[in-house]
Amino acid sequence: MESAKSCHKCGGRMAQGISLGRDSGGGQVVAQWYPGKPERNWAGMLMIDKKQLSDVIAYRCERCHLIDFYAE
Repeated sequence: MESAKSCHKCGGRMAQGISLGRDSGGGQVVAQWYPGKPERNWAGMLMIDKKQLSDVIAYRCERCHLIDFYAE
């Protein structure tokens, strides 16, 4: 089990969560991180190796509401 995180701004307790967005069909998607500068194909679509994607975990301070993001 991971130890509790403390806010680097105020020292408050950080609560774990996720950052949700919407896809073009209105479905929910979790933010992801990809290393390096994005490259696009001739049609403008991002070219990525899905094996290199990492989910983004968010931690929100319960005192000052600062949000930190971490790729896991």
